[in-house]
Amino acid sequence: MIMENYKKKAIDLISNLLLEYKYDPTVVAYYPAKTRIMKNDRRALPVGTPQVHGIPSGGLVDLLRSLENEPRANVHSIVIVKDGAVIAKAAAPGYSTTMPHLSHSMSKTVTGMLISALFDRGSLAPTDKVTDIFSEFTPKDERFYKMTVKHLLTMSSGVAFAEVGSVTESEWTRAFFESEMMFAPGEKFNYNSMNSYILMRIADRIARRVWGTDADVVLKEFLLAPMGIDNWFWEKSPEGVYKGGWGLYLSAESWARLGVMMMQGGIFGGRRILSEESVKSATSAAISVPPEISPYDYGHQLWVERDGGGFLFNGMLGQNVWICPKRKIVVAIMAGSCELMQGSPAVSLIREALSKKGDIAGRASRDLEKKCKDFFTSSEWITLHAPLRGLPYLLGLKNRTPFDKALLPLIDKYVFPTNNLGILPSFVSVMQNNYGCGIE
Repeated sequence: MIMENYKKKAIDLISNLLLEYKYDPTVVAYYPAKTRIMKNDRRALPVGTPQVHGIPSGGLVDLLRSLENEPRANVHSIVIVKDGAVIAKAAAPGYSTTMPHLSHSMSKTVTGMLISALFDRGSLAPTDKVTDIFSEFTPKDERFYKMTVKHLLTMSSGVAFAEVGSVTESEWTRAFFESEMMFAPGEKFNYNSMNSYILMRIADRIARRVWGTDADVVLKEFLLAPMGIDNWFWEKSPEGVYKGGWGLYLSAESWARLGVMMMQGGIFGGRRILSEESVKSATSAAISVPPEISPYDYGHQLWVERDGGGFLFNGMLGQNVWICPKRKIVVAIMAGSCELMQGSPAVSLIREALSKKGDIAGRASRDLEKKCKDFFTSSEWITLHAPLRGLPYLLGLKNRTPFDKALLPLIDKYVFPTNNLGILPSFVSVMQNNYGCGIE
């Protein structure tokens, strides 16, 4: 059975990682995921003054300072939008708000938007049976024949073939349809990135059947290009289709554009991108999520606040776009934190600071401008791995730790420990099917 085969490969991969092949544990062929170097975005959102939009500059200064002082946040770039205008944006050294950044599972939300665009054009419907679209496959479990596009959108397909399968199988679609089922479609929520991948395969198949092109062209023409987003890259599967659930590179400003469009019911720059009906469906709670899994419920490839206050695009390691329609606020964050799901301290700080209307009296806007320019450049946030004392360290005769800038002008290098691998780096290596022994 294929299911048994991919499980065996998963066991082989884990065994190789732990016991045998330190430098090449892969069980399927490796191929480069990122194939070109990207430049910064050329276009920018309109800029506004915080006070004009009812937000105190001092409150934004305090928010940025709080993000700097929160060690779990590790924000790379942040864009804050009110009423469609950027009222603050900042980036840590080495990053910018226009630099494309790996978005991880926020990619799912763009896949959901692409499916919505197909709904709007009548080329696809939420009730369409997935087995009708992929009629060449014959699932062994009869419950597959009840699965609809809606079940994929809401993470309730019940299919067992999940993320680990992406590095143990090269024919993802076949493995998906030959997989076991954990429960009947629609019965409950179960987060599975392969649902998103099959949605992208559906988009590709519909694009070829209706327009004689592929998902790449449809994504550009229906969604990204009309919004002025032309600087992006999406990793492809071994089957040559965008991964759907991960692998998309977009800047914080581009993500902010997508957030504004969804906040405005499908309209951006006076142009309708998605129908109001499809946006409403996507951003409403379609299935409940157990509280022990997430503080959010789930819509169409995005997370919905249970109190109805807003919704969230989320990717692991701190990628988030928080949208608050009531206050017309969008905040896009790219980060490098240790967060795997939606429990981001950065989002909590942002929600607390911006969800309620405050007194606009406060510090002058020039203080905000200074903080945006100096974001994460002060030494306050730098924490040494261990206290360093004594003359040998002062003279540079013993290795100093990463992020210690004191001797940089003299030695012009950082010194890393010999073994700098960890769980999260290993997890990303598995996700990319690209293994190494760490930085030396």
